[in-house]
Amino acid sequence: MFSRTRLLVLAGLAVFAIALVGVAACGDDDDNDGNGGAPSAQIDELTTRLERVEVETALNTLRDAELHAIDEEMQQASEIPAGTAGTIEIAFAITSTTTWPDELTARAAELTHALEEFMAALDADDLATAKGLSTDSHAAWHELDHTGYSWILGDEHTEDGDHGAGESPAAEEMGG
Repeated sequence: MFSRTRLLVLAGLAVFAIALVGVAACGDDDDNDGNGGAPSAQIDELTTRLERVEVETALNTLRDAELHAIDEEMQQASEIPAGTAGTIEIAFAITSTTTWPDELTARAAELTHALEEFMAALDADDLATAKGLSTDSHAAWHELDHTGYSWILGDEHTEDGDHGAGESPAAEEMGG
């Protein structure tokens, strides 16, 4: 599940690198060709696309972590479910290493912090604390997911948490 995502990220980065080299190789250092800085505009466009790919890949990977299902399972558990710690570590790695755009930085930081605390509770085998932090992580994920997909699409997003008709595809798929 996660290896496919990693391959997509590497493929995206490879395409970006090839395109960047191609743009640089085709550009003139003197502006006598009348293009008015087109290579710079192309690089800006490619950079924007790469930023969107990175955010979308992070959001899709977090969707694959199934924080909604983990939270439901944690609430019913009498002991920490097997595999939970590994999944939360991967989700933390994704949120903490992704370069989030300014519009998403605060939401990503909230999720990263919640996941870090959740990992600590799991490491301490503290089920009661882990249950609360599972809910916190789940809620923070929904907020990042909603605003993240809106940012990718260029939509205006609400800051009041009212998802309404603009519910993200991931949140709809995860049931809430």
